[in-house]
Amino acid sequence: MITKLFSKILENFFQKNLGLKTKIGEDYYLQQKHFNLGRVYLADNNFKLAKKHLNKAINERPDKSEPLLYLSIAYKNAGDDSTALRLLKNKILKNNQFALREKIQIFLRKKRIQTAKNIVLEGIKKFPENPFFFKALQEILVREKKFRYASQILFQSISKFGFQVFQFKNLELSYWMGADVKEIMASFLKNYQFRKYIRKKIFKVDPKFTFISSEILGGIGPMSLLDPYVKAMQLGIIPKMKLYLLAKEKIANHSYLKYWEKYIDTIHNPQAIESLIPIEQIFEEKLNYGIIIRKKAYYIEDAIGFINKKWEKERKPPLLKLKEADSQKGWDILNRVGIPKTENLVTLHVREAGFWNQKENSSDAYRNADINSYMRAVDEIVRQGGFVVRMGDKSMQPLKNKPGFFDYACSPLKSEWMDIFLCASSKFFLGSNSGLCLVPFTFGVPCVLTNWLPLGTRPRSSKDFFIPKLLYSHEKKRILTFEESMKSPLGQCFSSTRLKELNVVPIDNNEEDILDVVKEMLEGQNPVERNNMFVLRFNKIYKKHFKYVSSGRIGKRFCEKYSHLL
Repeated sequence: MITKLFSKILENFFQKNLGLKTKIGEDYYLQQKHFNLGRVYLADNNFKLAKKHLNKAINERPDKSEPLLYLSIAYKNAGDDSTALRLLKNKILKNNQFALREKIQIFLRKKRIQTAKNIVLEGIKKFPENPFFFKALQEILVREKKFRYASQILFQSISKFGFQVFQFKNLELSYWMGADVKEIMASFLKNYQFRKYIRKKIFKVDPKFTFISSEILGGIGPMSLLDPYVKAMQLGIIPKMKLYLLAKEKIANHSYLKYWEKYIDTIHNPQAIESLIPIEQIFEEKLNYGIIIRKKAYYIEDAIGFINKKWEKERKPPLLKLKEADSQKGWDILNRVGIPKTENLVTLHVREAGFWNQKENSSDAYRNADINSYMRAVDEIVRQGGFVVRMGDKSMQPLKNKPGFFDYACSPLKSEWMDIFLCASSKFFLGSNSGLCLVPFTFGVPCVLTNWLPLGTRPRSSKDFFIPKLLYSHEKKRILTFEESMKSPLGQCFSSTRLKELNVVPIDNNEEDILDVVKEMLEGQNPVERNNMFVLRFNKIYKKHFKYVSSGRIGKRFCEKYSHLL
């Protein structure tokens, strides 16, 4: 949440820069104060306070168009499309191009494609120098599978504006907001078919190379999506192609990327990147959303489940293997803090809001958990002769080092390559639903993943254990059953904001539940446990809702304890 201190800093800024000695200065200060506070609260997803300050700004400012536009965005982002549209129809915003863009996004979200298309055509007529509306028209024509017309618009846009037309990617996301997986994949497939149409139009044949979208570079979790794609090629599930990646985005972990360069050519030269961007935009594979397998669009989680099960069935090794030099260097560093080279190293990572500078009410807050609830499990690992290294970064709550436990996250030893060494060298990884939890799997390291959500996803390996967060419904005044938590939209809900709209609150795993599932991992892989009646019942419900599930195993004791939710 935005603190009073931050508000005071903002207030002091206006006082210092605008002054309050004259009535004009005071009026301007008040107008700007509420408008800017409204925008800050809007960015913070605090829609209630955003509306409050933006309404004040509308009443106090002579020019009401900007606060009115931002107020409509606050209502739109809060899920109140009707009020947002009513505000956008105000005559003050009649010739505002940004208001038209907001209308387009709302109507696409409401699946009123023709209405959105009419507004796009209005935008092209009123604002012929704005490339957004041309890109929007092309996207809508793709949705309608009118590839020939869409390609004409694309080439006209490139001729008129250059390749800046590719900057507008939010339209596709706004179309997907609130959609179910089936609709998302239908859209994803149409975009793939359109790119294939364009490639054949330019090259006459479909070239045997492709670009992986550079969007994956921004987070270590998205970078791990190279794993199923490369595996799919090696299994013959998708055609083998030369893979390229333009390093034009901020790279979350350079060391991890270097491990993947065994399978993909990464281009770092700025001049080469600039010249290749137009080709990348036509060829890029957006792994964040899905993978095309035999002309069918598989949602990314379904694709991962399908590919990894086939990979495990053929008993293939993990794609990545720690380099001997990195291994030696890593163990030398751990030895300095009292951790000898051992097969009983456990890495611990519990997601907090600090790394991404997120607030308590951010859309990803459902993935966070309390590190203190893991300490009993840590003590059990140490009691059984293990060593626990806590991972993360210095924004996290510091923990006291003790025999068998080292808070690496808040230590000066923290580095990108050391992160990879630790993930790859562990007996197992203990953590929550974070990007980092996807890295150990690519090196063949099993995981115990707790506070897991949503239930439409599942850890990737048959060696993994997981336990989910429970969901409390204010509407039903009770904890939801596992089946209710799997049904749409909750089963694929990746947003705390959306959970709030559904009047549902996630309940974190307690320390006892975390300890129990860690004990299961420590006890070893017992095939008999898989036939536990409660585990079988959970898996039966799971397969009812999700066709291609990953192989991660639900904790047996967790299923027994919460059997009333089955």
